[in-house]
Amino acid sequence: MKRTTLFLLVAVFATISLFAQEGVKNYASIKIRSGTYFVASNNMNFTNAATGNLTIQGAARLENANANAAGNSGITVANGANLLQNSDGVNATVKQEIIADRWHLISNPVAPFDLSTTFLGNYYLYEEKNDAWPNAAGGLMQNNRGYLIKNADNATTLSFKGTLNNGDMLYPLTFDGKGNSYNLVGNPYSCAIDWSVEEGFDKSNISGVMYVWDGTQAQYGSNNGDASTFNVGNIIHANQGFIVKANSTATGGFTVKNAAKTIDLAAPFYKNTLADLLRIRLSGEEGVDEVVIYFKEGATENYDLGIDADKFFGTSVSLYSLTGEGKPMAINATSTTVKTIPLNFTSTTDGNYTLRVNEYTFTTDIIYIEDKLTGTVELLSENVEYTFFHASENTADRFVLHFNSTPTAIDEFEEISNITIFAAQGKLNVLNAQNANIQVFDLLGKQIYSAWANSNAEQIELPENAIYIVKTIKNNKISTKKIMINN
Repeated sequence: MKRTTLFLLVAVFATISLFAQEGVKNYASIKIRSGTYFVASNNMNFTNAATGNLTIQGAARLENANANAAGNSGITVANGANLLQNSDGVNATVKQEIIADRWHLISNPVAPFDLSTTFLGNYYLYEEKNDAWPNAAGGLMQNNRGYLIKNADNATTLSFKGTLNNGDMLYPLTFDGKGNSYNLVGNPYSCAIDWSVEEGFDKSNISGVMYVWDGTQAQYGSNNGDASTFNVGNIIHANQGFIVKANSTATGGFTVKNAAKTIDLAAPFYKNTLADLLRIRLSGEEGVDEVVIYFKEGATENYDLGIDADKFFGTSVSLYSLTGEGKPMAINATSTTVKTIPLNFTSTTDGNYTLRVNEYTFTTDIIYIEDKLTGTVELLSENVEYTFFHASENTADRFVLHFNSTPTAIDEFEEISNITIFAAQGKLNVLNAQNANIQVFDLLGKQIYSAWANSNAEQIELPENAIYIVKTIKNNKISTKKIMINN
């Protein structure tokens, strides 16, 4: 087979199959371009890196015995590429790009590797028993373990050089330490792995929920098998670290097997649209976050191990629901009889934020969102948006989701019947309000005024003509009214 002929085929077809009787000899150099699949059904043997080598920029599956006497440079797997092969003792160079000033969770695709040969900065492992991130620089990167890495100054490319990992890869888990049994593991192979392939893993000692770091959004995404946040599917990419939760003190660990390997990066996640699911996405100048809540038969209002996905806090912006016992959740599978679910929001930065319903598959249930700060209530449906103002001193417990019930007041408060709120001569007037706390908000939720009333007739001058929300609290009772000020 001539080298030029093979290049022409690779350039034209999406998938290339090689059936050469003797495989690839030492005079053939092959480049698998990005977006191209290459399948070799017979032996691949490289004996001289100068004249015979394989460079993979797309994806390659080598189905039979492979040998690489040419050393680490005989096979090169580019950043984002995939090499699926099941032979022992095959050497290669696997590349991984590290974007400047961004955290990455990475793993090692070759035998225990000294990262200092390709990266001079710091990188960290996670110790669950101490909930700590000790510096791992200077030591060997272990197999099937994840690491945290960041290069602050500029982008760089790691080059993992050595014998490709193959076969069962075991990572010993730790349980019930200060890190709540969470372990940072990793994809140990030079190709992606498919989390949905049951025979590809031994998950007997973990909960089955998986978490990855989304460096673009600076948030953790999660996948519980039913649903996911931040589009986390079943595919865990080559060189990628991820997080699992140990579920027992039994001897053992977490094992990844060859059966999990894949070069099909378009593997579907959802078989069908999940019924009775609500997905809310938060966006603002300081970042984004996402929360999923859905009804599931057999789930409870409390934390359900193996179904619920804990909230891992990423950037300064966080949106999460609470279980019955108050645990923060990114994915909350709950009972079909639930009436209310707290929806918490935190940010260290003042500004405007928007909640948007990105997915709504409830058909018989009615859901309202209540802003406890402003007293605003919105009926939720697909694509509904609610914009609000947040001040950094606000408490996290701002929102409540109400299922099949219309909120009439905030929590245990009762409506105040004798307080009168009206506008006159361009000013806000509040009658019968002595000893009440008066709070005024604009429509985005920004607090304009807050004070205790000293008399039964309070007159308040507001900064501009606009619509305001006025809330008065007195003796554990509340009154909320929307008022237009117009001089």
